[in-house]
Amino acid sequence: MPADDNFDCLQKSDATLIQLCKVSPVISGSLYGNRVVKLSDTVVVKYGIGVRKQEADNQYYAYQHVERSILRVPKIFRFFKDTSQGSTVGYIIMEFIMGTGFDSIVTMFRDLTEASFGTPLNDLLCCGATWKQ
Repeated sequence: MPADDNFDCLQKSDATLIQLCKVSPVISGSLYGNRVVKLSDTVVVKYGIGVRKQEADNQYYAYQHVERSILRVPKIFRFFKDTSQGSTVGYIIMEFIMGTGFDSIVTMFRDLTEASFGTPLNDLLCCGATWKQ
């Protein structure tokens, strides 16, 4: 993994970033689904068949409009698609922000709802609603 804080993802080709994704540490995701890999101390890539430009656009909008002292949204550096393997794989290159992973938050939420209501709330699902322009 490149250690420099000046990792310039804007200057790297799509092919180079795809190769880096294959050898970089996975910080979230699974072998058969979307993944998040860490390219440097400051840059991560979310990629997979389910990663779409709409998601990158929504995240960019949120980054521009939320109060950063309340909610930190990673800055989007770029988005691209690759079709060289027979299916369309989306790549969102973004800022890495250290924090609590979503899986941990969902587990905590389920534990709290189970303690409060006697049963966990099942399957929180987030499917990329579109922000109104």
